[in-house]
Amino acid sequence: MKRFPDIIRDNLDEWVWAFKNNEVPDEFTAPGIHALKEKFDYLKMNEAERRRFEAHVDHTRSEWGTITHASRATE
Repeated sequence: MKRFPDIIRDNLDEWVWAFKNNEVPDEFTAPGIHALKEKFDYLKMNEAERRRFEAHVDHTRSEWGTITHASRATE
């Protein structure tokens, strides 16, 4: 990746820069690049942070499941 300069002219350059530097600046707008930012953020978490994050995601999914089930039951 060293042969790619840090010059950002288009969406592809944003993707190359992000992979080269393992981060996605907030001002990047290439399609789908914010999903990469979320993945990089997750990968930077330590084990304890990942466990807390996964517990939060599981809880949120459970809550949405409860809401969806309740709304279908009232239809």
